[in-house]
Amino acid sequence: MKAFSSLPALGLLAGLSLAGGAAVAQNAQDKTWMSIGDLAAAVEAQGYTLVEVERDDGVYEVNMLDPQGYRIEAHLDPTTGERLQGPRWDD
Repeated sequence: MKAFSSLPALGLLAGLSLAGGAAVAQNAQDKTWMSIGDLAAAVEAQGYTLVEVERDDGVYEVNMLDPQGYRIEAHLDPTTGERLQGPRWDD
């Protein structure tokens, strides 16, 4: 009986270890990524108006307006701020 009651504790410890590793990876990632303020300045210097910024799958996902007011969603490199090419779908 004792062996079975320790299984949830082992699962909890394993989960905490994985979560701690993710936090360390996130902190290391934060040091190489542009700050959101720097990213906003770079986007606005190109004539866009920044609406929303999210971190998504290793990139910045931004929603912005071009000078004509059209909404644009783009993925930007987190270290340089350059626009990344997305997948192209052919019919």
